[in-house]
Amino acid sequence: MKRISVFFLLLITVLGQVFTQGNQPERSMNKILYENCLELISLMHETALSEVYGSLIPNDSLRDKTEELLIHIRNSQYDTPKAVYQLEFPEDIVSFALQLMNMIDTETTEPPPHIKKKIYDTFISALAFQLNSMEGGVLNATAASAYTEEQLFVAPEVKQSGAYLFIYKDSIPVYVSVIVGKDGAVKAQGVYVFCDKTETLSDEDVFEKFSPFGIKSVTKVNMP
Repeated sequence: MKRISVFFLLLITVLGQVFTQGNQPERSMNKILYENCLELISLMHETALSEVYGSLIPNDSLRDKTEELLIHIRNSQYDTPKAVYQLEFPEDIVSFALQLMNMIDTETTEPPPHIKKKIYDTFISALAFQLNSMEGGVLNATAASAYTEEQLFVAPEVKQSGAYLFIYKDSIPVYVSVIVGKDGAVKAQGVYVFCDKTETLSDEDVFEKFSPFGIKSVTKVNMP
């Protein structure tokens, strides 16, 4: 666990100094992916509204402390997104991370493709938890973890793993990681991103929030 924490700490520190925001061409989000993301976010909100589910969180003290965050979620509205941003990850993030940890000699050794994909997918899936932890400590990370959801579906048109940030008016944003598997299988994981200015997140705000994690750019996508 300590090794993993060091990995993310070093990755955040160094990558944040390497990549900058760039202008990206206009693009549209795949309709099947978009619809499943909306369904996922709806399920997340349904879970947050459930007092029965909330009562199952085992730590009473932690449950009391996360109540304020939960109230913000419950007061949010997740109908039509105000904006959807696609996060652009650097292509060499896996090899860079491995070099950073001195795990491979890049001149003689290259990890198998499935290991590289595992590292890449894990980084994408864990990013929102790391962001919540960095900005709000264990409290935000715990609340985000308790109310995350996953959605499995088939979408052969979705070819690459990635991540999106869904922004709603006066509501807590949702980070959705998209992991592509075999035979068109896709797993989407939704995580609430707790922040202080959900009403005024601009393109620059979104990039600023994620750039310390190596995101080289964010692109507002057209919704189907």
